[in-house]
Amino acid sequence: MTSLPIEMIIQSMLLFFCNTSSHRHRDINTFEFFSRYFEDFMAKQKSTEADIDGETSLQYILDEDDSHLPLTEQRFLRILVNPIDVLKSIGPKLVPFAKTVCVYFVAGLNHPSILNASLKCLPIICLCFFIGMQGISLRPEHRYNRHVLLGMIFSCLGDALMVWKPRLFIHSMIAFGIAQIIYVKAFGLRPFCVKTGLVCSVYASLCFWMFYPQLKGFMLVCAAIYSILIMAMCWRAVTRLQVDKLWKWNNMCACGGAILFAISDTLIGFDKFCAPIIYRKGVIMTTYYLAQLGIAMSTCKHNINDVVLNLHPETCKNGCLKEYKKD
Repeated sequence: MTSLPIEMIIQSMLLFFCNTSSHRHRDINTFEFFSRYFEDFMAKQKSTEADIDGETSLQYILDEDDSHLPLTEQRFLRILVNPIDVLKSIGPKLVPFAKTVCVYFVAGLNHPSILNASLKCLPIICLCFFIGMQGISLRPEHRYNRHVLLGMIFSCLGDALMVWKPRLFIHSMIAFGIAQIIYVKAFGLRPFCVKTGLVCSVYASLCFWMFYPQLKGFMLVCAAIYSILIMAMCWRAVTRLQVDKLWKWNNMCACGGAILFAISDTLIGFDKFCAPIIYRKGVIMTTYYLAQLGIAMSTCKHNINDVVLNLHPETCKNGCLKEYKKD
């Protein structure tokens, strides 16, 4: 585990980089000195990777594609930030989401109406804007954000259609099914992890067996397909935790969000096909909003430039560390 003095030295170095970003040629010798020091520190970190735990506020890990290059030639360093620090950083951006969730519950509208649909969709719309603030473009590095945003949009459509259930229940199920497919594409298919898939399949089978007596005709087909899709989404989100040697907080957000999504949909099915749930609106919508919040938060990518920007924003607006990249 990184000691406190080392951590303070690293943070001082980051401040130093920001303060000298506009004078790269003047202070290049000092920069090279810190680069060599930081490179030695990284070598020690890689050799003691097992000692890193969640108590470390900043965990530095070299990007896999750049690990064979000197520090000054690496494209970037990835930083695993303590979840509490991350929440402090992105918390203000989530205030509109929290407020609209409160408005939805306080309004307490239960009858089908455009106002009810609007209030129900507002939190998801706020999450769409939140994802946009994390970066949206056609470039490869924003592929994950694009897919999550598109999944949120179809989920929002499903929310609106759900207001007019049971008449539009199947339509909303189709919209959510498309959202699950998009989420699966965002989470990817590697690693495959058959064991996790089997666990999710068993859960989906038990839920479908519980709802089966009340399912008839086209609803039976839709429920079967949707059960497969929601469990596939949950499976892929859980396996994302195994992509890296260390668990990233954003992957954990996606995993938690996917599990809560499956729980929320299970509660909807139980309430519709088995028995009414007490305080169903509060229970179902709370788990649903938390699920979408987790998936949205998984789009946050904190690298070294983000941390430096928070430390000294007035002199690091364009990512000062990128200026030290070899031309």
